Amino acid sequence: FFRYLVGSTLPGVLPMLEKYVAGIVAGYLGKYVRNLDEDVLRVSIWKGDVQLNNLHLKEDALDDLKVPFTVHRGFVGSLKLTIPWHRLTTESIPISVSELLLVLQPRKATPWD
Repeated sequence: FFRYLVGSTLPGVLPMLEKYVAGIVAGYLGKYVRNLDEDVLRVSIWKGDVQLNNLHLKEDALDDLKVPFTVHRGFVGSLKLTIPWHRLTTESIPISVSELLLVLQPRKATPWD
């Protein structure tokens, strides 16, 4: 009903909401993914699906984990988030990743003081 109401009375609301959600997702994932463009996101706000394809990881994508290596080359074929809008406070957000390729290299040693 809500989708019908918004679609019929406010024709520009759905694209605006989808663009807003795409901006939020791009803001979070932009820390890990090179050249992430909001136009690449496929967002279906009513289904709760966000899908990204052909992502290239940044070299410092694993820095927060404090591991002794960096990403030399990283690729994700597809990343899909399923957002349960009606149960957002009680359910988790499943993330599906396919075609993950990581080429890691040792982190360069830093001198101690």
